[in-house]
Amino acid sequence: MKPGYNLKSFSDTSDIDVVIVNANLFDQLWVALLDAAYPRPPVTNVLGGWLQTRRNELYTGWLTPLEIKLDRKIFGVKAEPVLDFNTQWFNTLKQASRHPPRRHENITGRMYRTWRHAELYHLNSLVTLRRTLAE
Repeated sequence: MKPGYNLKSFSDTSDIDVVIVNANLFDQLWVALLDAAYPRPPVTNVLGGWLQTRRNELYTGWLTPLEIKLDRKIFGVKAEPVLDFNTQWFNTLKQASRHPPRRHENITGRMYRTWRHAELYHLNSLVTLRRTLAE
């Protein structure tokens, strides 16, 4: 659930959002991002704020790998571990979308470092949803 979004009925066209909790994978991606970002060239500050966005996610204990975009032309070989991680992430979600009982075109996933990070995020979402529905 995303804060600020109202509930919608589930249908055959609904996407499926998956919560993955794995501190090792989270840290692997986090360190790969740090390796790509440091030392920060001046161009990092004008890349649409990707580093700032990742900082906000990391602060709350989650990352959405497929939303991380690194340009090989800018970051060179330092981007490879992040891009490889994202390729494996994408392929895993696509493979999962083919399994019964229901097949869906669109399975997305967010990775949390711990269950407590996931719990805090989703509890906040429920509070926001409750407030929205009460208005």
